[in-house]
Amino acid sequence: MSVLENKIEAILIDFTNADADQISAFLKKTMLFNEETIKRDKSTHEKIFSESTRPSDHNLIFWDIDQNPSSVFSQIKNLPKELNVIITTMKKDIALLAFDAGVVDCLLKPILYERFLHAAERAHQIIIGKEFLKSFQTQESKFNDNDVIALLKENYHLTTQEATMAIQLTSESDRNKLLNIFNITNQTLKQHLRSIYAKTIDLDLLHPKKTQGKMSELILFIQKLYIKPADQKKT
Repeated sequence: MSVLENKIEAILIDFTNADADQISAFLKKTMLFNEETIKRDKSTHEKIFSESTRPSDHNLIFWDIDQNPSSVFSQIKNLPKELNVIITTMKKDIALLAFDAGVVDCLLKPILYERFLHAAERAHQIIIGKEFLKSFQTQESKFNDNDVIALLKENYHLTTQEATMAIQLTSESDRNKLLNIFNITNQTLKQHLRSIYAKTIDLDLLHPKKTQGKMSELILFIQKLYIKPADQKKT
C-alpha cells in the first residue's frame, strides 16, 4: 500500500513504559500514524537487521538511546538508508552525533508536543517523498537529470553548481558526503543551500521558514520536477 494513501506505521524501541506512553499519545494526536500499528518493541534489534523481518521503508522508528548511545549509533549507521529513525535522549551533547549518524531528527527530553509534531511532520514528508520518487521511477515519461538541471537554471535561475547540488540531494542528503562530493566547506554548503531555498521553496513566501526541515521540502520539490506535465495531471 502506498504511503501517499495510508498513514505510516511507527515502531518504538528501548523506551521505558512511561516514555512509550507519551510517544504513543503524541503519535495518535498527530493523526499521521496508524494507531493499530504503533508497536512497542523492547528488543527488535535482530528484526531490524534481519532482511526477512526488517520493517519496510513505510515505517518510522523511534529509538530511545539513553541506555547505550554509542552502541545505538553504530547500529543506526549500519541500517539501510531506506529506514527512517528519530532518536530520543536526555543528553544534549548527543544531538550533533545523532545527525551525523543520519537520523531524521533528535528529540531532547522532556519532549514537548510542538517539537514532537515538527519531527513527525518532517519524517512524514521524507517518507512520502521516497514513496513519491518510487511512484515515477518506473515511468517512461519523465525528465532526466540534465532536463531538470536545465529547468532549474531557466525557470528558477539557479547556477549550474546550485542546480547540480539540488539534483544530488535527491539521492544523497548526508551533509558530510555532500561536502566530499562537491569539495566544499560546510559554510559554503550552507550558503549554497540558502540560495537554493530562496530561489525555489521560499520563492513566494513573505516569511520563509527557518532552516530546519527545509532540505526534505527541497528534495520533494526537486523530485516533482522529474515528472513531465502530462504525468503531473494524472497524479
